[in-house]
Amino acid sequence: MKIEDLRNLIDAIDDRIAADYTERIRLVQEIGKLKRTSGTDILDIDREKEILERMVEGKDKKTVGYIRELYSVIFDASRKIQSEYKTFSIYDDLEKMLSSDLPAFPKKMRTACQGAKGAFSYIAANKIFKDPDVTFYNTFEEVFKAVESGQVEAGVLPIENSTAGSVNEIYDLMRKYKLYIIRGAKIKVDHNLIACKGAKLKDIKEVYSNELAIAQCSNFISENGLKAIYTENTAKSVIYVKETGKKDIAAIASKSCASIYGMDILGAKIQNKDNNYTRFICDTKKLAVNGGANKVSIMVSLPHTNGSLLNFLKKFASYNMTKLESRPVNETDFEYMFYFDFEVDLRNTGLLDLLKELSNSAYSITFMGNYSEISDLPVYDFKDID
Repeated sequence: MKIEDLRNLIDAIDDRIAADYTERIRLVQEIGKLKRTSGTDILDIDREKEILERMVEGKDKKTVGYIRELYSVIFDASRKIQSEYKTFSIYDDLEKMLSSDLPAFPKKMRTACQGAKGAFSYIAANKIFKDPDVTFYNTFEEVFKAVESGQVEAGVLPIENSTAGSVNEIYDLMRKYKLYIIRGAKIKVDHNLIACKGAKLKDIKEVYSNELAIAQCSNFISENGLKAIYTENTAKSVIYVKETGKKDIAAIASKSCASIYGMDILGAKIQNKDNNYTRFICDTKKLAVNGGANKVSIMVSLPHTNGSLLNFLKKFASYNMTKLESRPVNETDFEYMFYFDFEVDLRNTGLLDLLKELSNSAYSITFMGNYSEISDLPVYDFKDID
């Protein structure tokens, strides 16, 4: 068979593909209309995965690669088509907010924290607000639920520590609950060994605190031959030790806890590193941007295809990315959600336009907040350094 004959066969196939694809576009448009009515998200990862699995079934490895590449383009086009029927965008609200003078950050809000008075979340809340009205909950998820249900206006939660790393549970809960970050805070964390009045360090056998605090003080615990027992919160650990009255156990918590609960400090600043900082976020149910906002956080679900993360990162090459965190998506096989932080002013950098454009493409982007961050970090004057 000659090349011309083969090309004629390909032309006939192309004609059928074009006709079928035209019909596919029409059906995609109908689905877009229905999604607009029902408020359904444009991106449906499970549906795309189902189509791909059906298309590649029984094909050889090389052909599978070509089919995946083709359908990556088809899926991208379908999302763009359906995005034309979207009637609401968080970015429209952001544009309206940013086009006018931004309000000052509120001095007081009804705030949820995990733990008890004296916990580092409580300390962070008092840094974020001038006069917080704090309600305490037993777990991080209860804090999220309290904010989402309207029991409180804001929740203050730890998201990462300079020694122990990210608080993975918070990232998972941020994906589960649709809240917005309105403020961040980096708090200096000094851990102390706290025990009942009259207790001696040489008599202490067990130490109680949450997992992060235990990790941050692992050297002291090991050097003193202590058995570490995990609890849900630093401040609650102090309360437990006080209630037992035992003088052979202690808790790891803030200095404030010792004075609040009438306990002794047997060891001050026992963390592994002196420059130990925890970053906290303040979440609300309602989107808000306040004056001085210079950080942006987003989370992104990317197609499970070669180069998808790299291609996404390239689009942000001109912005200062300060954090990239990945978390596995529950009930999937090796699929991930990515979290990004940027230091940027949304009003004059073009980032808002880029996010709006990308939200209508192959990427499922959740905007998490535009906010400022207060910090206990020392400020250095480099002009005085020779």
